[in-house]
Amino acid sequence: MNFYERFYLGSKIQKKIIDSKNFTYRNLIGVLSHYVKKGSKVLDVGCGVGTLSFYLASKDMKVLGLDLSRKAIRLARENAKSLGVSKMTNFYVSGFPSDKVKGKFDLIVMSEVLEHMSNDIEVIKYVAQFLKNNGIVLVSVPLKSAPLYRLGLLHNFDERVGHLRRYSVNDIYLLLRENGLKVVYTGKFEGAFRNLFFVTPWLGHLIKFYQGFASDIISYLDKISLSIFGASQVIVVAKK
Repeated sequence: MNFYERFYLGSKIQKKIIDSKNFTYRNLIGVLSHYVKKGSKVLDVGCGVGTLSFYLASKDMKVLGLDLSRKAIRLARENAKSLGVSKMTNFYVSGFPSDKVKGKFDLIVMSEVLEHMSNDIEVIKYVAQFLKNNGIVLVSVPLKSAPLYRLGLLHNFDERVGHLRRYSVNDIYLLLRENGLKVVYTGKFEGAFRNLFFVTPWLGHLIKFYQGFASDIISYLDKISLSIFGASQVIVVAKK
């Protein structure tokens, strides 16, 4: 069994489409909400089990999701049917670039994907080719300057989840600009407090309970952590 099949072993059928209070995706949705347009064509690279794809499909956007894991794509297809968004989504087992990708897109999402790819330069080059004029690409990646990483506490985590590298904000800027993309938004997120929930296995099991009001409280505390110790993640939006 390969790495990405093992990664999704514990994944289950999704019961509902996430909203802006979802603990895992709230920062990403907060940024994406400014670029959600009804009727847009979206490519979700590294879509996993489809959680973000379903959110975008619920906003009347047509989504194509790609992932290397057969289990993830099988679950994504099952989830799409149970959530009533199968007409707005297509999911394929594939890396990127892929022959499954046809035409051009209004929005391409690469959330926590580039750090897993052996040739990130080639990937961004292909992304630029698949964007429509004035199309948007959203990229989120882990930072080299993450507080816990600087303390030497995340090397085992990075190896466990398949991170090949981390980035500085300038690394991402150069990667995008050198492929003809103009950065239009940069946001630094996830202080050390929130980051702990994602990098510590026993805390990670509790994330499903951090919705609604609980998500608000933890996010408030994390903003304090962020202002003191710095960010663990950057979200960058660029335009063709």
